[in-house]
Amino acid sequence: MNVYKVGLDIGSTTTKMVVLDKDGTTVLFSGYKRHQAKIQECLLGFLYQIKEQLGDIPLSFHITGSVGMGISEKCSLPFVQEVVAATNYVRREHPHTATMIDIGGEDAKVVFFQDGQATDLRMNGNCAGGTGAFIDQMAILLGVSIDELNELALRSNQVYSIASRCGVFCKTDIQNLIAKNISKENIAASIFHAVAVQTTVTFLELKIVKETSLSANTGAPIPAVNPHVIAAATKPAIFLLIVIPSIFLYLINNEQFPAS
Repeated sequence: MNVYKVGLDIGSTTTKMVVLDKDGTTVLFSGYKRHQAKIQECLLGFLYQIKEQLGDIPLSFHITGSVGMGISEKCSLPFVQEVVAATNYVRREHPHTATMIDIGGEDAKVVFFQDGQATDLRMNGNCAGGTGAFIDQMAILLGVSIDELNELALRSNQVYSIASRCGVFCKTDIQNLIAKNISKENIAASIFHAVAVQTTVTFLELKIVKETSLSANTGAPIPAVNPHVIAAATKPAIFLLIVIPSIFLYLINNEQFPAS
C-alpha cells in the first residue's frame, strides 16, 4: 500500500506539518501555526485540512520538536531530534554550508560544518533572550503585532543598542527609548538588530563565519526575517537568512526511519 509521508514539528510555540506525495518528492500540503499550548486542537485542524484537500489517505508520521517528543512517545511514532533533522537536511541539500543558525521559539542553536560534517554545536542557555519569545515580548511592549513590528523596522533610519541577552534588561532599554520619544520604527529595527548581534557575538564567539551560512527559522515569528538582522550578520561573511520549511523534507524522507 502506498503511504503518504508526513513530517510534523511541534516546537515550544509553533506547529509545522508537511505532507509529501508517495514518491516523497512533491509537497502536497504544508501548515504553520502557533499552537498557543493547544496542541491537540492544532493537530486536528491540520488533519482536517489534509483530509479536505487530499481525501482519506494513509499517512506515515515522523515527528520532531521539543513538544513533539511527548506526542511521539504517546502515539508510538518515530521521533527525530530537531538538530539532527536540520543538520542532515543542510548536509544533503546545502553541502557547502559552513554555519547553520536555528532561532526557535525559546532557544537558538548554531551548528558549524567542515568538509560536509558537523563539527560543533552551540545553544543558548536557560534564558530565551534573542529568540522568538524575545521578539514576541518586545512586540507586546510596543503594543504592536509581529507583522506590524516588521513593517515598522523596514521604515527605520537608525538603530540603538539593546540588551537582547536578557529580557528584563531589554525591557528597561526599550522603556528608556520610549521615554526619549524614539520612534517605534527605530525601536523595532533595534530589536531585530539586537537578535542578530546576540547570535553573532554570543554564539559564534571566536568562530569565523565563512563561505555560506544558512539560517533556519523554525519557531521565531516569520516576519523576524528582517533586513536589519541580515545587515548585522553580513560581515565578515556571506550570510543568507532564510526560512526553510523544506527542512522537513529530510525529516520525512530520512531513510533511517522507514514508513510505519
